[in-house]
Amino acid sequence: MSQSTSYIRMAIAGVLGRCFDRNKYPRTSKADIVNALGRANGYERYLEVATRTTGHRFSQVSNAVFPIRQRALYNCPADYADDLELHYSSPERNGEQCLKEIVGTGQTFDVVFIDPYHSYEASKIDLAYGLRLLSSGGVLVVHDCNPPKQGLTSPEYQQGDWMGETYLAFLEFVREHADLEYCVVDTDWGVGLIWRAAGTKPKCSGGLPDRPDASEFDVEDWKAFDDSRERILRLISVNQFSRSFAR
Repeated sequence: MSQSTSYIRMAIAGVLGRCFDRNKYPRTSKADIVNALGRANGYERYLEVATRTTGHRFSQVSNAVFPIRQRALYNCPADYADDLELHYSSPERNGEQCLKEIVGTGQTFDVVFIDPYHSYEASKIDLAYGLRLLSSGGVLVVHDCNPPKQGLTSPEYQQGDWMGETYLAFLEFVREHADLEYCVVDTDWGVGLIWRAAGTKPKCSGGLPDRPDASEFDVEDWKAFDDSRERILRLISVNQFSRSFAR
């Protein structure tokens, strides 16, 4: 194979990847989901909970949609700076210190976006505090809920793409809270949505997959999860998200 032919094939593969890989090259990103929820519901207050190696979309969350935007980073050295506003930070491996501080202010937020350190423990802590910080009718938006392959789900940090056990923490969290509704949008590594089932709720026209029986699946068994991920995650397409949540 000539060098020019090899280059052309690589270029074609790159173009196809950008067209069809909804994880690495999402046409609709986690920030797009957040902005769409904000516009549809008249939300104003946004909190991003992430680490120095996750998140990376704070600048893409619209100021016009969310006039109040705050960011909390943990696993973050004291001298960290990336030219964006940083309201709360902690060097700890989980977000409890940061999140306790925010809870202590009495604030609530219409969207709490969680892109955690991807251990099970850190993810569960972020989810628990995120729910406490959620305003009436608000939505938790959780990144990395739909790992496409088992190699990304190591419980320990690994260089490169790493989704860890955030998807397990997400599923256990909604299983433990029968008063919550949830689904996962099939884009950008899986964008989970959690909202309260009673009282004021975000705009949703329905049509979501039925909630599965929690006792039916052993989600810690990768094969069981992989074989039934659409039912377990209540997976919806971007188009279905737009029809159900963003009109």
